[in-house]
Amino acid sequence: MTFEGSVRVMPEEIGSEKEESVRKSLGKTYENKILADTGVILAVTRAWEITGGAIEVEDPGIHYDARFEALVFVPKLHEVVVGHVVDITDFGVFIRFGPIDGLCHVSQVVNDYVSHDKKSETLTTKQGNKTLKVGDTVRARVTGVSLEKKEVKATFFTTGDIVERYPQTIKDLVDRGHEIGCHGNTHVRFDKLSKKEAQREICVATEILRRFYPTASFRAPCLQFPKEYLKYL
Repeated sequence: MTFEGSVRVMPEEIGSEKEESVRKSLGKTYENKILADTGVILAVTRAWEITGGAIEVEDPGIHYDARFEALVFVPKLHEVVVGHVVDITDFGVFIRFGPIDGLCHVSQVVNDYVSHDKKSETLTTKQGNKTLKVGDTVRARVTGVSLEKKEVKATFFTTGDIVERYPQTIKDLVDRGHEIGCHGNTHVRFDKLSKKEAQREICVATEILRRFYPTASFRAPCLQFPKEYLKYL
């Protein structure tokens, strides 16, 4: 990708070929940085159309404007990526793919109940007795991308108990323009609940979530939701 920018060439680079010294300085400025609406700059490969060369008072560096070409990592919606687990919390798993860490909500990790062991940093399924731990290699699908682009909005389905434990996080999401959806109150599967229990699970969660956002969306944990409970939504 091609960009335009300003850069300060360090004093130790003065005397080298101008294009190369500008490229190196641009690399120090932009590489491994996230650019809103674009992606992660991995490497600045070349610089051209270099203009300027200003020297400022009490600054030994030289300031240039230039166009430059860079290798950029851009995550795409719906693509399947391979990454490794770098952190596990009670609300989800952080997966590193390339230079980016993505969050996989606990409800999307596996179609089963899971328990979180904070001490060992693991998630263990109830029925299959499978364990996910930090360092494991996994495949994941990208379902949302946010690089601080204000026009991009996402729906975060969360439970009432998570909202009560992390209210500031929820407030930050709402302030950024994202939607908060209902995911039940305690992440229990609705096909395991009586009608009365299911109704209470939805009502309690909705009441908590609507303290922060006019919640209207719903997604059942493990995608298990009996049709006869639709009237409670």
